[in-house]
Amino acid sequence: MKLNYKYDDGLEFIQYCSNEELNFFVELYRNEAKLTEGLTSQSEYKEYFPNHHKYWKLIAAELQYFGGNTVLNTPRGYGVRYKEILCDVCSKELISYDKNADVAQIEKVLIFEYLEKIIKNMLPDELQEFKNNLNLTQIDEIKLLNEIRKRLFTNKVFFQNTVTILLSSLGKSFIKQVFKNALPFIAQELLKKSVGLPIGIAINMKEITDPAFRITLPSVLYISYLREKYKEKDLLFRYRFYPKIGSILRTELIAGGADHSGIYIGNNQIIEITEKNGSGRVETTDLNDFVHSSSARTGVTIYIAIDKLSKDIIVNKRIIDVANQYIGKKNKYQLMKDNCHSFVHKCIINEDFAKITSVWKFKQLTESISKNLNNNRLVQWVVCDINPVEYKRTKKWKIEDEVV
Repeated sequence: MKLNYKYDDGLEFIQYCSNEELNFFVELYRNEAKLTEGLTSQSEYKEYFPNHHKYWKLIAAELQYFGGNTVLNTPRGYGVRYKEILCDVCSKELISYDKNADVAQIEKVLIFEYLEKIIKNMLPDELQEFKNNLNLTQIDEIKLLNEIRKRLFTNKVFFQNTVTILLSSLGKSFIKQVFKNALPFIAQELLKKSVGLPIGIAINMKEITDPAFRITLPSVLYISYLREKYKEKDLLFRYRFYPKIGSILRTELIAGGADHSGIYIGNNQIIEITEKNGSGRVETTDLNDFVHSSSARTGVTIYIAIDKLSKDIIVNKRIIDVANQYIGKKNKYQLMKDNCHSFVHKCIINEDFAKITSVWKFKQLTESISKNLNNNRLVQWVVCDINPVEYKRTKKWKIEDEVV
């Protein structure tokens, strides 16, 4: 069967990987899918092996085929795109994720939730060793998960080291020959320590008996590592979004359990309403404080509302005029009735700030944006191409790790 590669912005960057890095996929297919892989029968493979660069599209195509349904792959002539493979892994592993998020964002969520499951089942000695290996010894257990989450999303080296440990541990649990032959080149110093995690605790062992899943799971983990290494190349193939005056932003609260929203007014400033002593006060804040100004603001990224089909940022400068007139004013803040989403909605429809509105859920705000600012077209929330922490330090934009 001829392997056909379907253009995939989530995989295009692997054309820049070295032969040694691409060899992981080749070894994985050859060892774990001897009876079903199609790569070694391709003419390009036979002619150029082991110069994997010459047939990187076939390597990517093989993964797309393993991610797709065999019955459907044959008539359509190709497999599925990487994002569908990634989402399938998350679903099988019972990982909570936003299907509208970017692949880099979903990869980080997957890694974090794996770690969360593992850490919660660690013995004290195992946990201490884990903290030592990732320089987390000064973080107490109560704050550990929040600190790990923050570092995974904002610290490239920490993310790569963490994925390396997960891959190494996966190799000690199963598909040992592949990891022995093809993985030793990454993060050699970490691997020399013989670090390991009880990763079997986190993995759905029923699914690992599925031959295709034995390909897609390690591939997704490995690709997340490579994406960090080749981030600038990866970004050549994916959209970038920056805040625009009159756009609507959001960030996460309480480790993703809720959301906070505001209106971008330019000069790195956002108008928001915050609760203080039972009252809601409208004020301006900068990018960093929008994300980190209180213990409840546990987000590490800023999202922006865009048109799902056109990918245009949804902008309306009129809502800034409405919001500006309320700066410094207070109302009776009610979390479940009149909150930050209510404030943004009232600015959108130019409703009296003091009036109680029926819109207070994030989903309702999204519907309001669609109806009142986007002609009832679908709205998507994507990650902004900014790093709020870095901005506070340098006052300059910096490309974020999980940019869309």
